[in-house]
Amino acid sequence: MLGLRFVHRSIAPRTDGGVRVRVRFSTTKAADTSLAARATGFLTASAEMAKLYYNGAKQLYRNSKDAGALIKHKRQVEASGGKVEWSRSQFLMVQQTSIDMKKLPPFLILLLLVPETIPFILIFNPAMIPSTCVSLAQKQKLWAKLKERRETIANGWIEHLTNNDKSPLGWASQIPLEQFKDPKSVVHLAKHAPQYFEPNNMSRGVLKSINLGLGLSHRVVFASTLRKALEKHWETVHGDDLYLAGRMPGEKVGISSLSELELWEAAEMRGISTTGKSRASIESELKSWLATSMNEENVKIPSGLMYMSTFFRQTA
Repeated sequence: MLGLRFVHRSIAPRTDGGVRVRVRFSTTKAADTSLAARATGFLTASAEMAKLYYNGAKQLYRNSKDAGALIKHKRQVEASGGKVEWSRSQFLMVQQTSIDMKKLPPFLILLLLVPETIPFILIFNPAMIPSTCVSLAQKQKLWAKLKERRETIANGWIEHLTNNDKSPLGWASQIPLEQFKDPKSVVHLAKHAPQYFEPNNMSRGVLKSINLGLGLSHRVVFASTLRKALEKHWETVHGDDLYLAGRMPGEKVGISSLSELELWEAAEMRGISTTGKSRASIESELKSWLATSMNEENVKIPSGLMYMSTFFRQTA
C-alpha cells in the first residue's frame, strides 16, 4: 500500500502575468494497518507465547522427575546412615519445582480458557505462573514493577515510623529507621527482640506487604496462607545463603562466580531490586545481605526483619 508524502513546493512567475506552482511528492509505503496485518501480528505473538508455555511446561515436567529422583536418592542414603550434599543448582531446582508444581493446575486452566491474560497476571499476581513459563523479558518487566512496589511499601512504613503509628507495624514502630538500615543494629534487634519479626507474630498487613514486594501470594484472605508462602520462600533463601556464604561442604559458590542472570535472580529473591543497577552495585548489596544473614555471631535473623531491613535500605 503506497502513500503520498509532500517534499517541496515552488512558485515562479509566468510570462502571461500568472504564476506557476510546482509541488513534488514522493511515494512511500504506508504502514499496513489492515485487519489482515493486525491479525498476522497477533497470531505471530500468540504462537511465540504458546511455544514459551509449551516448552516451560515440558521443562517443569523434566524438573519434577529430576527433583523426585534426587529426593528419593537422598532419603535412601540417609536411611542407611549416609549423607548426600546437593549442589546449589540442584537445591534451587528441587525447591522451585516444589512451588511450581502447585502452580501448574491453575496455570493450565488459564492457558486453556484465557491465555491472552497470562502476561498481565504475571505482573499483578506473579505467584500464579510457574517460573519455567516466564521469559527473561517478562522477568525484567516484573522486577521493574517489584522495585516500584518495594519503594511504595518502604515509604509507607517510613511514614508510620515517623508518626509513631503503632497500628500497622506494632512494636516495630518504636524502632528508629536507621536501625533497620544498619546491619549491626539488625543483628542486635534479632538477638534481643526476634519475636516481633517472626511471621507468626506479624500482622496480616505487614505480611501482605512483604509478600507483595517479593512477588509471592498476597491476594488471599487468611494470614496463615501469607505466612506459609513467606516461610517457604525464606526456606529457599536461607538455604541458598549457606551456599553463597561457602558454608556448605563440597561445592564452593561465590557471588562473583554467578552469571548475570543468576546474580539477578539471587538478588530479586531476597527483595534486592536489580533494575537500573550495575553488577558491582548488586554484588555489594548481596554481600551486605550475607554479612547480616550469616553474621559472625551466628544470630538467627527472622525473615520479617531481613526483608523489612532490605526494603528500607533501598529507599533514598
